[in-house]
Amino acid sequence: FMKLPPTEILLRWMNYHLEKAGYSKKVKNFGGDIKDATAYNYLFAQIAPNTCKRSDETNPKKLAEVVLAEADKIKCKKFVNVKDITIGHKKLNLAFMAHTFNTRPALVVEETIDLSDLADDPSQQLEARTY
Repeated sequence: FMKLPPTEILLRWMNYHLEKAGYSKKVKNFGGDIKDATAYNYLFAQIAPNTCKRSDETNPKKLAEVVLAEADKIKCKKFVNVKDITIGHKKLNLAFMAHTFNTRPALVVEETIDLSDLADDPSQQLEARTY
């Protein structure tokens, strides 16, 4: 996972949250796929449900304004403006999502793993431990 390019990691993170939010499309890039601001609308409501609300707005420009206002509530409004979203400026939208990921990843470890079984047993022979 960590060998993936940063763009791919952010897309996976975004699509993970969008799927949990019930968004039916898969975002494949930070250009054309987010120009209508709908993915951002779902994303912010998902990662900050107590602060951000999903809008019913259908006009992309107005929805981008709403999305940026919601992002500002959780201190994630950086790098982009309404025009950058609606024209699909790839680099600025990537920076926007990178900042959002770093500020509000909204990831929870679902299961803890007991590593005590993996500890070296001093009674084992070196040869047995190498296999």
